[in-house]
Amino acid sequence: MGLFMDSSKRVIVKNIAANNYVQIDNATTLSFYIVERNQDTDLASIDYQVEKISGRTSDVLDAWSSISMADVDNGIYNFDYTVAAVTINDKISFKFKVIDVDGQEFFLTINDIKIIA
Repeated sequence: MGLFMDSSKRVIVKNIAANNYVQIDNATTLSFYIVERNQDTDLASIDYQVEKISGRTSDVLDAWSSISMADVDNGIYNFDYTVAAVTINDKISFKFKVIDVDGQEFFLTINDIKIIA
């Protein structure tokens, strides 16, 4: 059984930072491995949005921001992020919007980043 028009495309977003946290009111460098895994299609843009999670609801802490496509090393993207308006007891998520050169959009969420003071 064949797949219909690139339906096998999938994007991987994996947190590979040495430390799995962001520090309140200080810039923290985050590192993510982001690739289209099946067909190795080039990525056109990557944006992220940070949300504070409270039970079943979430509040946007930072609207969509772009990650630079320059200086990418083997699918590893690094960027600095400063979290504010949270406490160490809060939970945050990074939502990624990845668009490949064919115009397909992929949305992925990373929930395992801790907050430290």
